[in-house]
Amino acid sequence: MLQLKTLVSTLPPLEMPAPHGINLHAFALFPDLPPKIRDAIWFLASCEPRRIKLFFVENHLKGWMDKMAVPGQTRHLGIVHACHESRQAALKHYEICDAYGFGRQGGAVGFNTIYVNLSIDPFPIPDTTKTCPDFAPVTGHCTQLRTSKFPENLTY
Repeated sequence: MLQLKTLVSTLPPLEMPAPHGINLHAFALFPDLPPKIRDAIWFLASCEPRRIKLFFVENHLKGWMDKMAVPGQTRHLGIVHACHESRQAALKHYEICDAYGFGRQGGAVGFNTIYVNLSIDPFPIPDTTKTCPDFAPVTGHCTQLRTSKFPENLTY
């Protein structure tokens, strides 16, 4: 580690030129890209695994929304909400999971809905041997998950 710090200290300071008064809020050239390239970009954006936290919480529990969060991860996927084209591409890989189960299409999407890519998203199983009144494995509609897909090296 000391050797790395010594090497870094010999580097010249990083200078980032200030933008010339341009604030980009959109990549305006994206729609002009060939469809194959846009599809490849949307595909790559859909291949980012997210840890999906599974649990059941009673409705009367205060603060249950805070317990749903996975640190560093937003609840909703940006690719699903960016534009119509990105949503269509994402829904080829993601399924809706909510209180009604997996794979539902159409209709309103509630605040407790999550989009899941079953081929790459890991589902760490909580240690249910510990007593925790507001954290238990999901029962009901989401039981079709196969535990063989779960990575064994993930921990909470």
